[in-house]
Order: sequence, then structure tokens, then C-alpha cells
Amino acid sequence: MNDFSKTTMSNSDFQSLVARDYDTITAHGISLPTARYYDETILGYLPSMPGMIVDAGCGTGEFTRKLTSSKEQILAVDVSSVAIRKAQASEGTSRIDYRVAAVEDLPSMIPPRSCSAIILNRVLHHCDDLPTLIEALMALLLPGGRIIVLDLDCTGNACSQLNRKFTLVMYRLCVLAKGLCAGTLFGRIDDLRAEARAYRSPGWLDHLGHEPDYRWTMIRDAFRSMSTSYIHKRMNWRFHLFVADRP
Repeated sequence: MNDFSKTTMSNSDFQSLVARDYDTITAHGISLPTARYYDETILGYLPSMPGMIVDAGCGTGEFTRKLTSSKEQILAVDVSSVAIRKAQASEGTSRIDYRVAAVEDLPSMIPPRSCSAIILNRVLHHCDDLPTLIEALMALLLPGGRIIVLDLDCTGNACSQLNRKFTLVMYRLCVLAKGLCAGTLFGRIDDLRAEARAYRSPGWLDHLGHEPDYRWTMIRDAFRSMSTSYIHKRMNWRFHLFVADRP
């Protein structure tokens, strides 16, 4: 189980706080090419079969909107009402059904065997009791349906720890230098202001400070315990992709 003993606020309150700056953090804190690479990889694993597509932990809907090329019904949920309101304001079509709900609420919201895909994009590190949750989500899939997980290893190795410390240092440098140095150090000279804005945004440090003690192996072990065949792909930085089909 994840350790939330160091978290000083509820998960929903934290997500609402981060929602203020989520798009800036995603676009520039990770870098646009990297964010696109993650999104395109997930989209490439969507199964070509009918059935509802669920984006669990959708945030402000930046990735969810990329799912509208599919003709299937799309359900997007997030625990933050602030994030959902931002998502609804950005999406002008009726193709996406946005709802305020936790990932753990999905089994009570969706009939069994009704989904072609459930996407958990950078959200499972906020969830607890992963074996029980993954088993419940698997039951929502149609035969041949797929769970797609992209998530990070918060404590996996020395490089990850160093990266987190480096990010904190960069944040403080940007504040001291009024954002003039960040883009140069990261090789994106044409986007200095946006880069600095990401590091100055309140949600960025809040996110770093509230990562639970979590390891990618928790997800791997949860799927192994179900004897489910799966694909495990190591992405760049400290992210991992995990894909599992329902027989």
C-alpha cells in the first residue's frame, strides 16, 4: 500500500491545487516533445474494437481531447472538481462525458464488461491498494479490452532522486533569475517565459512535495498476482508503460 503519511492535505484538495497549473506543468515542466511522445504511445495501444473508452484521472482533459478521433463513447473522470470544470470549459463537443469521481469509484459507475479501454495516465501513484483496484478495473473491460497505464517510479533509483533535487534547484534558480536562465539550460531558448512559468507555478512544487512513497513495481506485482499477460515498456526519464488485456 502507498504511504500517504507525509501528505498534509486530502488527495482531492491536492489535485484541485495542482489543477491551477496542470497544463503549464505538463507542457513545459516535462517538455512538449516528451509529453507528445507519452500521449502518442498511449494512443498507439488503443484496441480497435467497440466499447467505451475511459480516461481515469483525466485532469484538465488535455490528453482526453486527443481521444475524440475515436468514434466510441468517452468517459473522463477526475477527483478534482476544479480540473473537471477546466476540462469542460475547454471541450466544446458532447463526445466526452466529464465527471467528478475518483478512479476507485469507476466499478460503481460502469457496468461490467462494457469498456474497450481504460487509460490510467500518470494517476496510479495517487491510488491505494493497487491489486484490488486493478482487479476491479479489469472486470469492467470487454473480452479483449485493455488497461493502459503510464506512470512514474518516484523512488526507483538514484537518478530519480537526483532529478527531483535538480528540479527543486531549477525552480529556485528561476525565481532568483526571474526566469531568464531556465530555457537556456534546457535548450529551449525560444520559450524562456513559458519554461520559467512552469517552474514558478505553485502546483509544480506542490506536486513534488506530495508524491507518495511509490514504486513502479507495485503495478507490476499487482498484474502478476492476477496471472495476466502484459507488456512492460520503459519510457524515457523515469516513466513506465504497462499494457494488459482481458482474456
